[in-house]
Amino acid sequence: REASPRVWRKAWEYTWHATSVNSVAFAPVQYGLHLACASADGYVSVCSAALTPNQPLEAATWTAVRISGSPSELMPTHALGATSVSWAPAVAAGALTDASRA
Repeated sequence: REASPRVWRKAWEYTWHATSVNSVAFAPVQYGLHLACASADGYVSVCSAALTPNQPLEAATWTAVRISGSPSELMPTHALGATSVSWAPAVAAGALTDASRA
């Protein structure tokens, strides 16, 4: 978080990943404050902040969900590591390439 011009302050620290985070992506603003993370440990996670209007980011309640390859979350989603992550619109399968499915 930028506290003042060129001065940054940590708002929240997420420590679930065991190795480097290779990619992060903010969700579209209309969905709220969500950050997807892809890590070399093979896991993808989504961090979310619950904010009320005019609430400072430091006062947000943060939650995180780790996306796993198994129900027990013991197996990583990607055995060789996750190298990138992005958000996609929630649409019907094929709707992005076939206008009749939209």
